[in-house]
Amino acid sequence: MSMVRMGKILNLVMIGVLISFYGVSLFAQEYAEELLEEPAPEAVFNRGTIPEILRQPQRGDESPRYPRDAVIGELGRGLADEEAYLYARNVLEGVLSGNRESALLAGAAQSLLEDLFTGLEPLSPQKYRLGGGREEADGATSFLFRFLGRDMSLAGELYLRLVDEKWHLEDILVEEARAISEKGMSTYRFDFSPYERFF
Repeated sequence: MSMVRMGKILNLVMIGVLISFYGVSLFAQEYAEELLEEPAPEAVFNRGTIPEILRQPQRGDESPRYPRDAVIGELGRGLADEEAYLYARNVLEGVLSGNRESALLAGAAQSLLEDLFTGLEPLSPQKYRLGGGREEADGATSFLFRFLGRDMSLAGELYLRLVDEKWHLEDILVEEARAISEKGMSTYRFDFSPYERFF
């Protein structure tokens, strides 16, 4: 092999090595720049595809999903005033205590509560549920309720009215106590969905 030929091969090898080093140094420089760059911000969740009704609660600051009762429907204050809801809870707490002289029942006409106390006697209620609050066309506020005993339940509806900035019990409608069993539950006369009321 001649010297000239060997020199040309050596030059080609050197050029190849230099090109390789140059390529590696460019890659290393780009990689180093990527490491030094600020991390990309996390992707923001696009809420545009979620329907508005699921994003925004429709009732004050509450969630659009609520616990439900098999008979009276949605629990909670619903569309009713917060003070009316608290008053309704106090009335039901007083009735649940079984004490007709309870301070929670102060101001409520005993004649209105009599049917409720009478209906609860065979039931021996252990708890109650309250829900479906709404304002009626005549300005009253109503709530569906249900007392639960061991084997039976009793459902009804409270009507409250705001008089002189204080809530008063206006009327109570009470169903007969029913067995909690499947057979007893099917004997309720009405479909107590949150859109339909008692009487």
